[in-house]
Amino acid sequence: MHNNAMTAIALPHRGYHGPRGTQRFFEGWYYRLSLPEIGESFATIYSIEDPHGGSPFSQGAVQVLGRLGLLVETFPQVADFWGDQERLAFGHTRSSAAPIREALDPSDFWVRIHTGYQATDRLNQGRIITPEGKSVVWEYTIEPVIGWGRNQATMGHLSYLPVYEVGWQVSLAHGWAAGYLQWEEVTYSFTRAPVYIEKNWSLGFPEIWFWLQCNSFTIHQGAPDVNLTVTSGGGVRRTLIWEDEQAMVGLHYQGRFYDFRAETGTVRWSARVDRTGAGLWQVWGYADGYEIEIEARSVQIHSLLGPSENETLHPISLQSLTGDLTLRLYRGRYPGNRLILEARSGLAAVEAGGDGWTGSWEGTCG
Repeated sequence: MHNNAMTAIALPHRGYHGPRGTQRFFEGWYYRLSLPEIGESFATIYSIEDPHGGSPFSQGAVQVLGRLGLLVETFPQVADFWGDQERLAFGHTRSSAAPIREALDPSDFWVRIHTGYQATDRLNQGRIITPEGKSVVWEYTIEPVIGWGRNQATMGHLSYLPVYEVGWQVSLAHGWAAGYLQWEEVTYSFTRAPVYIEKNWSLGFPEIWFWLQCNSFTIHQGAPDVNLTVTSGGGVRRTLIWEDEQAMVGLHYQGRFYDFRAETGTVRWSARVDRTGAGLWQVWGYADGYEIEIEARSVQIHSLLGPSENETLHPISLQSLTGDLTLRLYRGRYPGNRLILEARSGLAAVEAGGDGWTGSWEGTCG
């Protein structure tokens, strides 16, 4: 448990990891924007596969998820992708007179770029037009508030080792966004909206996993905190010679980081979701004298695309951006524990997936 106040935001794994020679490789980034005043949320999901080129899987893509559905654009020219290996900055464009290799001034981006995106820890901007003629345009600046713990790896220090697949890092657990997103003819403008960023890199996603995230809450009990943010996830982690099931919960509350993992305590989980949209996620953790309980439900679900080791983008997970979530944090352990925080939200992101997903998964680690 780390009880010191959050300080500078300098993130591990923040730079672009690829390419890895000519072997199978993908890297993906996930930016989530919440608009609590209207109960809306959007995710922009970026990916690059086999950036060395010449592979049947070589391509880039953007997925934009909202309540109305999922819009997807692919970029077959991987040479037009760029990523900074030292900081969080990347982009992919087409119809540019000259290759882009760094983030442009936002106004210059619109002059030079017809289709594509650029994203950093301070800016998310892009435009896509699907083959069906549907369009989405977005531009917002980001004020980072909380990175991850004390600038640590999300799944613990062992995840720094390159033998672990899949790599996962929460880059920004909480920040504030200002700008707009235009979905078809509807424009959403905002000046202080919760934003979240994470990333993955690997040969492909796990065979099975669950995930949930929320940084837009109504506090029901406990000291109010506009920066309250929680992320939980678990999956089958692969190494060169074995697999294991791992899960975690990370909670930032009142300047403290509550870290629940196998290395710090115990985590139990149960995720159940079917393709009708009905889902239930339950996560429990105990570490260093604190206990956490999370329950989330979904009624509207969308299918997201992702790569696997032997296949490019295909339906691989089910996600909702408007899940109902209840979070409780206790000091001590049941039955003698004491509730110190209860918070609820109708804007939780909840997901379950993997090529091995059969509708439910539960487990324990630690």
